[in-house]
Amino acid sequence: NTDALNIDKIVSIEKRRERSKKLHSLSEQKLLKFYDQFIGQKRPVLFESIKNGLLIGHSDNYIKIRSKGNPDLINTIQNVELLYNDGQYVYGAVA
Repeated sequence: NTDALNIDKIVSIEKRRERSKKLHSLSEQKLLKFYDQFIGQKRPVLFESIKNGLLIGHSDNYIKIRSKGNPDLINTIQNVELLYNDGQYVYGAVA
């Protein structure tokens, strides 16, 4: 019967977890590398909110940005110099 389950092709839960962990790690590494290539550049950023005194927004290429600045900049697009990557956000300075 071709519909029968072939036990030899079943991947164990442990192996699936291991593979998933590797894929998540690779995805994170690629994201960090992507972010890093824009450090030192100025990019347009749409500031969407403020948290802990920092403006939060996204650049034109979807990089998550945090920056010091006036809350009046929320819902505006500003040129931001990208300074450094902390692994979750890129910190920048409004130009």
